[in-house]
Amino acid sequence: MMREQKKGGNFTSPSVGMTYALFDNTLLRASVARDFNNAGLSAFISDEVAGFQANPNLQAENVWSYQVGPETTALKYLWLRATAFRNDIWDAIEEVRISDQVFTLVNSERRGVRDSR
Repeated sequence: MMREQKKGGNFTSPSVGMTYALFDNTLLRASVARDFNNAGLSAFISDEVAGFQANPNLQAENVWSYQVGPETTALKYLWLRATAFRNDIWDAIEEVRISDQVFTLVNSERRGVRDSR
């Protein structure tokens, strides 16, 4: 899949997923995907009333996402599913204060986010 972003041209957002049958009623699911998030047009327009300073150097936020987990219907009338995931984010878009009354958006360093559902 190709997505167009305002700055930097084209961006490829690949993803792949698989399902493996562990038992008759139990599956193991896994997926990997890459994506991005633009800040939006308002991030490039200063608003003195709101105290916002535009950042013309702001880049898209990028992420690699990984998910894995089992899914089962082994119990009658009950569908159970658990998912663990990790997101590796770089160029994360974060709000920073320039002064007491003015803030802007900047890209931060790479970081990982883990969680489970």
